[in-house]
Amino acid sequence: MKKTDSEKIAQRLRELEQEIERLIYEYDQFFLGFIRVEPLQRRKKVEKMIRDLMDTYIANATLKFKLQNLRQRYATYREKWDRYLRQMEEGTFVRDVIRAKKKGLIDETEARRKLSQDAVSRMKLAEEAAKKSEDPYKPLFQEYVKIKGNVNIDYEKWKRKLEQEKKKLLQKTKAKDIEFRVVEVNGKPKIKAIPKR
Repeated sequence: MKKTDSEKIAQRLRELEQEIERLIYEYDQFFLGFIRVEPLQRRKKVEKMIRDLMDTYIANATLKFKLQNLRQRYATYREKWDRYLRQMEEGTFVRDVIRAKKKGLIDETEARRKLSQDAVSRMKLAEEAAKKSEDPYKPLFQEYVKIKGNVNIDYEKWKRKLEQEKKKLLQKTKAKDIEFRVVEVNGKPKIKAIPKR
C-alpha cells in the first residue's frame, strides 16, 4: 500500500471518529428531550462510512485496529440507542415515566410497574438530581458550543478545567466568587472571568 493510501485511510478514520462523536452528542440531546427528531440521517451516514471502510483493503495494522475499535464503539452505542428507543415505544423509558409521574398522569405504583428494578433506582437518582440546583456550568457550556459550532467537546473535561481556573482566580484575586461569561470574539467563543467582591 502506498503511503498516500495510508494517509487517505487515516483521514477517513478521523472523519469517521468525528461523525461518531457528533452522533453520540445528538442522540444524548434526543434522549434528554432537547431535540425532537432522532438523528437518523447522521446515523445512516456513519453506517455507510463504516461499511465503505470495511470494504477497503487496509494493510496497515494500526489503521485496521483503529477501524475495529471505532466499529465496536459504534456497535455498543447502537445497541444502547435501540434499547432506549424500544423503551420509548413501550412507555418504559425512564425520562418519559418521570415526566408522566411529575404531571400526575401516573402514580408511584404505576411508575414502578413500568420500570425494571434498576430503572426504578435510576428514576430515584434522576428525581433527586432534579431537586438539587441546576449545574451552573451547563448553560455556559451550551452557549460556548453554540458559538463554537463544534460539538466534539467533552463537557466534564471542559467543566473541570473551568473549576480549576476558578480555584486559581479565587486565590489570586481574593474575591468571594468568580462568575464566568461566554463572549464572542471574532466569531470564536471566549470565557470571561468576573471576580465578585
